[in-house]
Amino acid sequence: MVKPLAIAAALSLLAACAAGAGAGPGLPASIDYDAETRAIARDFIDILYVQTDAAGAYAKYATPNFIDHNPEIADAANGVGAFRNARQALDPPRDRDASGWRNEVTHVLVQHKMFAMLQAVFTGPDDPGRICFDIFRVENGRVVEHWSVAQANSPSPLNDNTMHRSLSPHRRQSRNAPAPEAVIRDYIRMSAEEGAVAAMERYLAPDVIQHTPNIPDGKAAAIAFFRDRDNGRRTPEEIAQRITGIVRIISDGDLVLAHRHVRRPSGLDEVSVDLWRVHDGLIVEHWGAIQNAPATAAGGRTMW
Repeated sequence: MVKPLAIAAALSLLAACAAGAGAGPGLPASIDYDAETRAIARDFIDILYVQTDAAGAYAKYATPNFIDHNPEIADAANGVGAFRNARQALDPPRDRDASGWRNEVTHVLVQHKMFAMLQAVFTGPDDPGRICFDIFRVENGRVVEHWSVAQANSPSPLNDNTMHRSLSPHRRQSRNAPAPEAVIRDYIRMSAEEGAVAAMERYLAPDVIQHTPNIPDGKAAAIAFFRDRDNGRRTPEEIAQRITGIVRIISDGDLVLAHRHVRRPSGLDEVSVDLWRVHDGLIVEHWGAIQNAPATAAGGRTMW
């Protein structure tokens, strides 16, 4: 059963939190792409999860040559329906028919021709759930491309927070505060060039809230965790050979989402999505998911 109240709250936030509408770099200034994409996202999510009509949502908004980067979903609008039916068939006692899945959409971000959402998905009463970050690209009023990264809920997290809900309020930035996207871009740069600990020392708020299950709350605890990980569990060579590339960033108000491709020394590809809330130049809340990229995918393309 879908939770319409949770989704309605996310849609209300979507309607109210425009991030400075505008065309954006390289886009015609006469078109308000943020407003156009925001309206599409609101209606698409409403049809998909409140009305529970996946076929209707994709029929209305997906193009015939819709591209899907989810490794389990084939291209075209009917790929999503086939994916849901296949997942239900894998484990019928646990996974209900897709009409009975419970989705909790908690965050929606819009920037120019992209929108993204964070949701928790429960396929049945015994399913501990997983979080999913979904990213969509819009062209000419239609949804043309989709990426997603999912991670299962952890049975033994290092914090007491859910992986998808907010625990910090939206707050206005001070007049001279740096733009949240600029903060996150420099945070990612510092992490790659100087290490995670240096970046955290510079940009984490003292009481930062973590929603990823493997990181504890608070700046001091997070730094201690990463210092132990980098010093005790990874060699300097492994750290140096880990390559992380930003595929895309979506920024909306005080929220910034980064979609990244990670290549580990073993050659394993991983894809991650991180979402941060930034206030006055510091990270106050963080959500994230990471997923191994399979060697083959339903659509024959990469997850990024």
